[in-house]
Amino acid sequence: MPKHRTVIDTSILVSALKSRDETRSPAWKILEMLKAKEIENYVTPEILDEMEITLFSIAMEFATPETYWDLVDKAHRILGIIRSNSRLLEPKHALSDRETLVKLQDPDDVKFLEAVFASKAKYFITENTKHFGNFVLKDDSRTGRARIVNHYFYTIFTCLPLGNS
Repeated sequence: MPKHRTVIDTSILVSALKSRDETRSPAWKILEMLKAKEIENYVTPEILDEMEITLFSIAMEFATPETYWDLVDKAHRILGIIRSNSRLLEPKHALSDRETLVKLQDPDDVKFLEAVFASKAKYFITENTKHFGNFVLKDDSRTGRARIVNHYFYTIFTCLPLGNS
């Protein structure tokens, strides 16, 4: 069965880090799918840098003396899953057009869209509706079809309800 090409946003890793119950966390379910090779994730060096800086900054910010090493260990586990199970790429096309940057609201996040475009990913998985919600062309409760240049993909917002269950 062909794997679905994805780009996972840092917000998913932050959610995994902050989760209290890994068995019930949508973020951990995504990481488990990645480990099981059910999805194929793409990253760039810039994305990996952001993920590492963000995870360890949050671990240090929210940790107490009693939880510090557990949070640092959890950050290492999450990054290890991403590094071991993702394909590294260097985008050849910079998305610097004004329309893309205005929709995005945070120009620093363009690296994720460049990875989606370069990998021809079918899915972009995020919790960041504020920055990426403007790319959705028509949405339902948790997924929206989006377009960058001539590439269509689906944005999956995991922070929204995943169904009635």
